Amino acid sequence: MKIIIAFYILAIAAIELIGIQWGNVVGLVGHALLIELLLSQYARNSQSEYRSVLLVLVLCPLLRILSFTIPFPEAPKVYWYAMVGLPLLIAIRLTYYTLQISLWQAVRLGAWKYQILVAATGIPLSLLAYSIWEPNPLTQNIPHRILIGVAFLTVFGAFTEEVLFRGLFQDVAAPVVGSKMVVVYSSVLFAAMYLGSLSWGYVAFMGAVGLLWGWCVQRTGTIWGTVLAHSILSVGMLIVFPLM
Repeated sequence: MKIIIAFYILAIAAIELIGIQWGNVVGLVGHALLIELLLSQYARNSQSEYRSVLLVLVLCPLLRILSFTIPFPEAPKVYWYAMVGLPLLIAIRLTYYTLQISLWQAVRLGAWKYQILVAATGIPLSLLAYSIWEPNPLTQNIPHRILIGVAFLTVFGAFTEEVLFRGLFQDVAAPVVGSKMVVVYSSVLFAAMYLGSLSWGYVAFMGAVGLLWGWCVQRTGTIWGTVLAHSILSVGMLIVFPLM
């Protein structure tokens, strides 16, 4: 069972690399075929312990397909996060419903002292992320555009990804791969989503960040600290530091 989950995570990463090498269309077809394979195995293995993990893994190639097929690519990039994040967030909610898991398990409030400490990790991590990748500003230095950017990065970036990788995936995969190894699995899956940055240093950095935040979620039992840390990292890296 662990091997099957590891295989699909590596398959997602491999398709990302193939798409980088051969173009987005090839990557799009590869992710579509992977979704079909995951759903087919999910349907056939009605009694398997890892069945729920297969359905959750569908969300990762779906994320990449949504990224490839943005309906209004001429719109400012800051709006791309909403065009990708909103349908993905709906799919995540439907996955929770299908698996009969309460979303409240991941987003319940509590342990605020520890959550503030976790959130604070976003400050140095954002500076480090910017120094590694050095992206262009996500938005113009206009107050209302900056506010929109902060809101979209927080809701459709940080919150959506934390619910998916540190909330849903770790929740359903832990009984299969173990409570210790699930953090490793989720961090590798998380890092694979950043292969499109074309920076191996940044991919490795996000993998390490995934390990840290995955451990934090296990220790605190909620994702709010990592959501705030993720938001600070993204806003600092994509808006604050580039505009400075």
